[in-house]
Amino acid sequence: MGSPSTIWARDGFWAFGNDGVSNAEFPLSCGNGESKDVPYLRTIIKSFIPSTSRIYITGFSQNSMFAYNAAACFPDKVVGVNQGGSGLAVKGVPPTSPDKQSECNSSCFAKYGQHCAKVAPCADCIGPSLKSCLFTYTNDSLYGSDKNMWDLATANGGYGNDVRRTIFEPDPSNGIEGGHAESEDAVACTISCLEIN
Repeated sequence: MGSPSTIWARDGFWAFGNDGVSNAEFPLSCGNGESKDVPYLRTIIKSFIPSTSRIYITGFSQNSMFAYNAAACFPDKVVGVNQGGSGLAVKGVPPTSPDKQSECNSSCFAKYGQHCAKVAPCADCIGPSLKSCLFTYTNDSLYGSDKNMWDLATANGGYGNDVRRTIFEPDPSNGIEGGHAESEDAVACTISCLEIN
């Protein structure tokens, strides 16, 4: 079995390959030249994961979206992924991520900002078979992206995916505000959901 590992973007922002677009034609961007972060991930894997080991990977918000991308690109090293506070952004299906990833590519967002979907919309933006856990609060601004991921990953028999979805209700009377935040017991939830022994 592996152990939980969290990855973080070196400069605060993950660069997804194919200019941030994943679709039927380009489902994965795993080549070294496709993203500044793929060589970074390869270095982490080569340096810190023994050749015979496999890990679970986790992240929150944008880090969870890239954790899933990393798991899809390195299935020989990643057993499962835990996604907190996000799921899959799908064109035309709410919620829309803050940087409009499902509505326009990264270059257009950098140029046009929040108006990119009107100025230069993506033709068919969408976001491979993994064990994946999705956690979100009902008052998270990205609540619903977890359902998009669930729906796509489990459609037509799930294509071999093992996806689990947990929705938390905030409880302010007990100090649990919820929102766009990890659950109070995120590590325990991850270990339980991914069945890490």
